[in-house]
Order: sequence, then structure tokens, then C-alpha cells
Amino acid sequence: MTISMSSMFIFPLRTKERAASTDVTRQPWWTVLETIRSHAGCEGLSWGFQLEDPSKLTVIADWKTAQSFETFRTEPPNLKFGRDPAELLSGPLASFDIKFDYLQWEQSSPTAKTASPVTELVIHYFERPVEEAQQEQVSASALSFTRKLKAELPTIETYASGWQLLQDEQTGGGDEGNEEIIVFVKLLGWPSVEEHIKARFTKAFQEQLPNLKLGAKDGEMKHVSFSRL
Repeated sequence: MTISMSSMFIFPLRTKERAASTDVTRQPWWTVLETIRSHAGCEGLSWGFQLEDPSKLTVIADWKTAQSFETFRTEPPNLKFGRDPAELLSGPLASFDIKFDYLQWEQSSPTAKTASPVTELVIHYFERPVEEAQQEQVSASALSFTRKLKAELPTIETYASGWQLLQDEQTGGGDEGNEEIIVFVKLLGWPSVEEHIKARFTKAFQEQLPNLKLGAKDGEMKHVSFSRL
């Protein structure tokens, strides 16, 4: 099992910041990605727009060491991103510091978690506190379900999951700025959205249906086609 510290951001971009040129390097948000990537200890980042809402840019930056991660985490926004990100956004920035663990059937590299053509991004919002025993139970339940699902649907390519670090008080998404919320994130790699939809008709999915939320207060699921920088 490989452990990685990651910073995940969801940038809700203003319409005018999203298109114009097909060359992404000319987009105003591209310099934000380059600034994150340039930080010492950043092993790379995955970025992509949510297929359900193309205004939302999702970024996952991976860190080589706990020290490099901590240095980035504690920097002010203008140093993290090279500018005030609010200049580009139509709403609050969602930010999660996640410690991912991996179960990957096709590849062993930590970067494989976003390497599939389509990544199913699932975020569960739990009310704090969530004790370590409960975190382990939730993680085990999610992993068990995914294993059963893959037994019926071998096209699942990768799986990664992780809990938000407790010192991260910047929770966004469905509970923007709510310090009483902690998130559990799952990433499942698929060859296509259509292949993921097939999962809803499996026996494993139907059996898991009553517990899909894993006891969370709320949750959301999106599809993202990631690129690597």
C-alpha cells in the first residue's frame, strides 16, 4: 500500500475565465496550476473539469514528503497560487487536505489514481468528530463494496480513498467553511462514464444501496477526465 499526502481543490471558475482559447496555457487559471506545481516537493498534479459542471476545475496535487506538504499547506493563498484565486472564481474555493491510500488493480504508481479516461469523484461529508475506529470502518466498507463491484464489473481500473486531515479547517463543497465537517474522498477509475453507469445494475450496487452514504451527513459524485502536469 502506498501512502500519499495530497491537496485537493475545486475552483468554481467564472464563465469568462473558462474558454476563449483552446490553448489551456493561455487561460488565466493555468498560472495557478503552474505555481502549485512549482512548489518544492510537489510530485505533480492532476487537473480536469467536472463533466457535470464544466465551470468547476478540480485539482489534486501530490506531495513527496510530509514536510513539503506542510510547507505548502500553511502558506497564504497568494503564495500557494501565485495570485488571489478569488479573482477567477464565481463562488467559494473548496479545499481538502487528503491522505490517500491505494488499491489499484492495473497500476502500482500513486499517480494512477487519476490516470483513467474518466475518474468517478465521490465526496462524503461527515459531522465531526469521527473517531479513528469509525474512519477505519468506513474505509473498510467502501473498499469491500468496490471489491465486490469489480468482481462483477472488471472494467474498474483503479481505486483510491482517503480522509481529510484533521488540521485542515478549510472544508468546502457542500459545507463551505464548516469546521464541523470532515470529508472522506473516493476516486474510481473507469474507461468511460457509460461503463460507470453499468455499475448501478450490478448485484453489489443493489446490495449497497441502503448504505451508499456510508453514514455521512451528505455527499456528492462527479466525473472528471484528468490530465497530468
